[in-house]
Amino acid sequence: MWAGIDPGVKTGVAIWNSFEQEFYEIKTCTMTEAQILVLYYYDIYKDKGGFACRIEDARLRKFWPKGVGRLQGVGSVKRSSQMWEEFCQVHDIPHMLRAPSSTKMNAKMFARLTGWTGRTSEHARDAAVSVFGMKPNFNRKHLK
Repeated sequence: MWAGIDPGVKTGVAIWNSFEQEFYEIKTCTMTEAQILVLYYYDIYKDKGGFACRIEDARLRKFWPKGVGRLQGVGSVKRSSQMWEEFCQVHDIPHMLRAPSSTKMNAKMFARLTGWTGRTSEHARDAAVSVFGMKPNFNRKHLK
């Protein structure tokens, strides 16, 4: 099982069953709601083949668009990324950090790619794309 996380004020979270190759949940919620959701699935699947988080980490992005408002938002998202990393460490949840993707997918393209027909936000789609197609064999050397 994988949880894809797109941190921020509006946190995108996707739960991917890597054994059945299907999404269980794709949603946008608060960070606290997303962490409760991750703990719920972690508690169920940690001993049933494994569970890990794949977290978009704004601290790994090399270039940011210019603008004061954008920079303030960048600081907030970087802090959210750090908080997710700390959350996983405190709860001993295996996790990996990844740089944000510059490619955004609209809802129509996302549905065509994944088969998910429910409503999604940009944040939820970003979280889902980060774990879509992941296999159940966790390569521990890439996890923290």
